[in-house]
Amino acid sequence: MQLERAFQESYKEAEHLALRIIHTDLRSRVAATLFAIAQQHQYLIFLLLLNFPTLQASAFALLRPLCEAVIKGLWIKLVATKNQIDKYLNGKEIKNTKQMVELIAIQYASTNNQFNQKNWNALSSYVHSNHLQLQYWLNSETVEPPYSDEAIAELIKITRLFSSLAFQAIQTISSEHKP
Repeated sequence: MQLERAFQESYKEAEHLALRIIHTDLRSRVAATLFAIAQQHQYLIFLLLLNFPTLQASAFALLRPLCEAVIKGLWIKLVATKNQIDKYLNGKEIKNTKQMVELIAIQYASTNNQFNQKNWNALSSYVHSNHLQLQYWLNSETVEPPYSDEAIAELIKITRLFSSLAFQAIQTISSEHKP
């Protein structure tokens, strides 16, 4: 039930965003591109979970790229200088994710600007098929992905949280399409 509702919410957001025109400045276009990538990751996570058989390992592996696309999009939108955007577009990594999160938190005047390295390491473990990903598969007598309902619910919750951040941000760098 939670998955179907999240999938429907994401579909409504995608329909809404399809009617918007992105501002033409480079900052807006780069941020919007990152948010669109995040939206595609969200969509694919939900499709993988709705598939039969469920493709849970791949769904979990996409969570980090989704989060990273949103963080980079927010950094571009809120913090990055023109020079940093140019360098980023030319393949030069400017800030690491921890630095980006801290700078975004400062921009929002948030007191919660500590990057949780433990959570990021967990996301990385799923992407790189490390210990957390393997633990799900090796808890039974056979080789199969017995992900708990709680783990799937958390995946859906985090996916929607980050996608909602991207949705809200794209609202500010676009205008409604007037037919």
